[in-house]
Amino acid sequence: MMLVKLALLVVVFSGFEADFQIVNKNGSTILGQEEGLLLYKGGTVFSRGFSDNSAGAICKMMGFDGAESWRDGEFWSPVQEGYNMTLAKVQCPSPDWALCGYYENYRY
Repeated sequence: MMLVKLALLVVVFSGFEADFQIVNKNGSTILGQEEGLLLYKGGTVFSRGFSDNSAGAICKMMGFDGAESWRDGEFWSPVQEGYNMTLAKVQCPSPDWALCGYYENYRY
Protein backbone atom coordinates (compact mmCIF):
# COMPACT_ATOMS: atom_id res chain seq x y z
CA MET A 1 0.00 0.00 0.00
CA MET A 2 1.47 3.38 -0.96
CA LEU A 3 0.39 6.51 0.85
CA VAL A 4 1.60 10.00 0.02
CA LYS A 5 2.31 13.07 2.16
CA LEU A 6 1.07 16.33 0.67
CA ALA A 7 1.98 19.86 1.55
CA LEU A 8 -0.49 22.57 0.68
CA LEU A 9 -0.02 26.21 1.23
CA VAL A 10 -2.31 29.05 2.21
CA VAL A 11 -2.66 30.69 -0.57
CA VAL A 12 -0.96 17.53 -10.95
CA PHE A 13 -4.47 10.07 -17.48
CA SER A 14 -6.51 12.06 -19.63
CA GLY A 15 -8.83 13.78 -17.24
CA PHE A 16 -8.10 15.01 -13.73
CA GLU A 17 -5.41 12.42 -12.92
CA ALA A 18 -2.91 14.04 -15.30
CA ASP A 19 -3.82 17.49 -14.03
CA PHE A 20 -2.41 16.78 -10.54
CA GLN A 21 1.30 16.62 -9.77
CA ILE A 22 3.43 16.59 -6.62
CA VAL A 23 6.81 18.34 -6.85
CA ASN A 24 9.83 18.62 -4.58
CA LYS A 25 11.67 21.81 -3.64
CA ASN A 26 13.49 21.74 -7.00
CA GLY A 27 10.21 21.54 -8.92
CA SER A 28 10.83 17.91 -9.98
CA THR A 29 7.90 15.51 -9.99
CA ILE A 30 7.65 13.11 -7.04
CA LEU A 31 6.38 9.65 -7.87
CA GLY A 32 6.58 7.91 -4.52
CA GLN A 33 6.18 8.32 -0.80
CA GLU A 34 7.77 11.70 -0.22
CA GLU A 35 6.43 15.05 0.90
CA GLY A 36 5.94 17.59 -1.83
CA LEU A 37 3.92 20.54 -3.06
CA LEU A 38 0.61 19.62 -4.70
CA LEU A 39 0.01 21.29 -8.07
CA TYR A 40 -3.07 21.35 -10.27
CA LYS A 41 -2.67 22.20 -13.96
CA GLY A 42 0.71 23.75 -13.20
CA GLY A 43 -0.46 25.91 -10.29
CA THR A 44 -0.98 25.63 -6.57
CA VAL A 45 -3.95 24.37 -4.57
CA PHE A 46 -5.38 26.75 -1.98
CA SER A 47 -5.73 25.09 1.40
CA ARG A 48 -8.96 26.75 2.59
CA GLY A 49 -11.60 24.02 2.82
CA PHE A 50 -9.03 21.27 2.19
CA SER A 51 -9.29 18.20 4.44
CA ASP A 52 -8.02 14.65 4.90
CA ASN A 53 -10.82 13.58 2.52
CA SER A 54 -9.59 16.08 -0.10
CA ALA A 55 -6.03 14.74 0.15
CA GLY A 56 -7.26 11.14 -0.02
CA ALA A 57 -9.45 11.79 -3.06
CA ILE A 58 -6.66 13.49 -4.99
CA CYS A 59 -4.07 10.84 -4.11
CA LYS A 60 -6.46 8.08 -5.18
CA MET A 61 -7.00 9.84 -8.51
CA MET A 62 -3.24 9.93 -8.93
CA GLY A 63 -3.08 6.15 -8.49
CA PHE A 64 -2.00 6.00 -4.83
CA ASP A 65 -3.90 4.14 -2.11
CA GLY A 66 -4.53 7.39 -0.26
CA ALA A 67 -2.83 10.21 1.61
CA GLU A 68 -0.78 9.62 4.74
CA SER A 69 -0.90 13.25 5.82
CA TRP A 70 -0.93 16.81 4.55
CA ARG A 71 -0.15 20.24 5.91
CA ASP A 72 -0.14 23.86 4.93
CA GLY A 73 2.18 26.63 6.02
CA GLU A 74 5.33 28.50 5.19
CA PHE A 75 7.57 25.45 4.62
CA TRP A 76 6.90 25.43 0.86
CA SER A 77 6.69 29.21 0.33
CA PRO A 78 9.92 29.55 -1.71
CA VAL A 79 8.69 26.88 -4.15
CA GLN A 80 5.09 28.09 -4.21
CA GLU A 81 6.03 31.65 -5.18
CA GLY A 82 6.79 30.47 -8.72
CA TYR A 83 3.22 29.28 -9.32
CA ASN A 84 -0.22 30.84 -9.65
CA MET A 85 -3.14 29.37 -7.71
CA THR A 86 -5.26 27.17 -10.00
CA LEU A 87 -7.52 25.21 -7.65
CA ALA A 88 -9.33 26.34 -4.50
CA LYS A 89 -11.88 25.33 -1.91
CA VAL A 90 -11.50 21.59 -2.53
CA GLN A 91 -14.14 20.18 -0.22
CA CYS A 92 -14.76 16.44 -0.16
CA PRO A 93 -17.27 14.69 2.13
CA SER A 94 -15.34 11.43 1.56
CA PRO A 95 -12.09 10.45 -0.21
CA ASP A 96 -13.99 10.12 -3.52
CA TRP A 97 -13.21 12.80 -6.12
CA ALA A 98 -16.64 12.38 -7.73
CA LEU A 99 -18.19 13.84 -4.57
CA CYS A 100 -15.79 16.78 -4.22
CA GLY A 101 -16.61 20.42 -4.84
CA TYR A 102 -13.94 22.91 -5.93
CA TYR A 103 -13.20 26.08 -7.90
CA GLU A 104 -10.75 26.25 -10.79
CA ASN A 105 -8.81 29.45 -11.49
CA TYR A 106 -10.16 30.92 -8.27
CA ARG A 107 -9.35 34.56 -7.53
CA TYR A 108 -9.50 35.67 -3.91
